[in-house]
Amino acid sequence: MQFYFQKSFIKEVKKLLKKTSYKDCEEAIIKDIFIVSSDEVFENCSSTRLNASKENPIAKLRISGKEKGKSSSYRLYLLALKVKEKMYFAYIHPKTGVYGKESLSSKERKNIIKKLIEEIKKDEGLSEVSLNEAKDKIVYVDSKKPVFK
Repeated sequence: MQFYFQKSFIKEVKKLLKKTSYKDCEEAIIKDIFIVSSDEVFENCSSTRLNASKENPIAKLRISGKEKGKSSSYRLYLLALKVKEKMYFAYIHPKTGVYGKESLSSKERKNIIKKLIEEIKKDEGLSEVSLNEAKDKIVYVDSKKPVFK
C-alpha cells in the first residue's frame, strides 16, 4: 500500500499536534490506517464511503485517539484506490476540543475531494509517506525525514 498526504492535510495535522488534547493524532493515524491490512482499511472505506465506487472509494473514516473511542476522536477523509493500492489523505478533523467539529457540510466535503482529485490528476501537491523502521512515526519516502516534527 502506498500512502500520499496533501500539503493541506500535513498542515492540518501539524496544527492539531500543537494542542495537548490532540497529541495522539499521528499515533491514531498510524494505528488505524498504516498498521492494519489494506483489506481492513478498504472494508472501513466501503462502510463509510462518500461515493458509489467500490474500487476507488472516497471515505470518511473514524480513527481513535489514545484515551478516546472512535466516535469521539478524529474523522479522516481519504481517497483509496483499491486497484492501484494507493491511499490519498485529504482532510482530518477532531470531533471534540477547541478544533472539534461534529461533521463537515456536503459543500465542504465536495471542495476537499475536488481539490484532492485535481492534485492527483496533476500529480502535484502530494507527498508519498510511510512509517519509519520503528513504526512509530510517519516519514517522507524520499528523505526518510519525519512529516510531523
